[in-house]
Amino acid sequence: MKHCFIAIGREFGSGGHKIGQILSEKLGIAYYDNELLTLAAQRGNLNSEKFSRYDEKKHNQYLYEINYEGNDKVIKGASMQETLYQLQKDVILEIAGQQDAVFVGRCADFILKEAGEEVISVFAAAPAEYRIRRTMELEGLDEKTVSSLMKKKDKGRKSYYESRTGKRWGVKESYDLYFDTEKQDFNGIAEQIAAEYWKRKAEIN
Repeated sequence: MKHCFIAIGREFGSGGHKIGQILSEKLGIAYYDNELLTLAAQRGNLNSEKFSRYDEKKHNQYLYEINYEGNDKVIKGASMQETLYQLQKDVILEIAGQQDAVFVGRCADFILKEAGEEVISVFAAAPAEYRIRRTMELEGLDEKTVSSLMKKKDKGRKSYYESRTGKRWGVKESYDLYFDTEKQDFNGIAEQIAAEYWKRKAEIN
């Protein structure tokens, strides 16, 4: 049976992480978000805490740290960002060869499509006010801190995605499904994505 994947891009605080978890439980398939960082570090025999600073970050050609550590799965002499991207790519494709899965971020939609896999690309967005309020409630942080973090995270994800894929981050045209999470509840969104998943599964098998 051929595999089918769901790749979720998301604005900070929009709930993409939660939607992915709901889908994983609803469909009975694996879920990968921050786990991709841990698995990439394990694959290369590298320190995941050190790697975390470079997760979903664009390579800066003028200021970057070179990596010379790791095993034979690591290309020595590349930037930390490039090293992490290549290891996460390998992990994503290895998972894709074994099982259906939900992936959050890390250019998974692009990586899987480039490899000829069946993937449903999804983007979760919402107005800034909603995302700030939601994150404040979840994390117990003040508005100024959340607002600053949101801008930093969104800027980083945008530059990372666009530099790797050549596509525009966060615009409807770049994805199969696009949701405003302020207007729809997470379970309803997950239902719509699940319906597309079962449709695709029927078409490819």
